[in-house]
Amino acid sequence: MEFFQKFLKQNSKAQITEQDIAISDWDSIDTIGIYSGNSETGTKNAPVDHEWVTGIALRTNGNSYFMNIIAIGQTGGQIYTRTMINNAWGDWKTK
Repeated sequence: MEFFQKFLKQNSKAQITEQDIAISDWDSIDTIGIYSGNSETGTKNAPVDHEWVTGIALRTNGNSYFMNIIAIGQTGGQIYTRTMINNAWGDWKTK
């Protein structure tokens, strides 16, 4: 519970806003916000091909070198996650 309260306190200072309706590269995300993209329209490093995906990017402990993305596929509602550690995005995982 203490971790969650600390997380909310540190992340509540920033407003989550839609950053880019058609992001060109999921690896370029370095700001909290709501993003959307489709590999068919040229979005690189998407979690899935040929589907629109919308994701929310959040910092870990307010640090932009450590982030998480929770994304949802438009067609089937599949959930995808990925983590940035030391400014490098890891692979997408399916939940």
